[in-house]
Amino acid sequence: LLESKAFSQSILTSITSHIAVVDTSGAIVSVNKAWEDFSLNNASCTLERTGVGSNYIEVCKKSAATGDLFALKALEGFYKILNKELPIFEMEYPCHLPGEHRWFLLRITKFADDSPKVVMMHIDITERVKSTAIMHEALERYDILTKATSDTIWDWDIVNNKITYNNVITQMFGFKNQVFDNLAEAWKANIHPEDLQIVTASVDKVFNNKLQNFQLEYRF
Repeated sequence: LLESKAFSQSILTSITSHIAVVDTSGAIVSVNKAWEDFSLNNASCTLERTGVGSNYIEVCKKSAATGDLFALKALEGFYKILNKELPIFEMEYPCHLPGEHRWFLLRITKFADDSPKVVMMHIDITERVKSTAIMHEALERYDILTKATSDTIWDWDIVNNKITYNNVITQMFGFKNQVFDNLAEAWKANIHPEDLQIVTASVDKVFNNKLQNFQLEYRF
């Protein structure tokens, strides 16, 4: 039993997510090391981590009373899990520090074996959120670029053989959007017959030689 307990504790200690077991009254009955470490250095964070013996429900209520909507939503999720209205509750929320922005995913589930307890898990998703923000920023810049130019810009998903154009294609060639149900096939079908062979051969050369830049004049 001692070996089993030590093994289980070792596993919980190695997990970087913050984990706590909470009973039906909201009292925290157990936490892992990541939860403890976070509570020591981030007491003022939204959905703060409190130690064993404290009441998670009271902490959420206190924060919700100050207008913290994330705390209110977490409290609602806690009761939905407790009342078996949901099998799992998840919520993303910010947890910023001066000079550092962080985000976490709160996941609440029922304890194993239908025990009258719930498991609270806070997972650090900062890198994912930052990567998504960078991607959206890049897409916004691309969207501005495509609207600012009079050129037709297209992106070819080679694996799925799909081509996506900017709206200039409808202005440049006079086609309507619904004409291009299959853009890849429509592009090939509209290449001038006398240029089709050289275009096809040139594209094959690009793929075979893994060229980074390519330029070709052809009739369309």
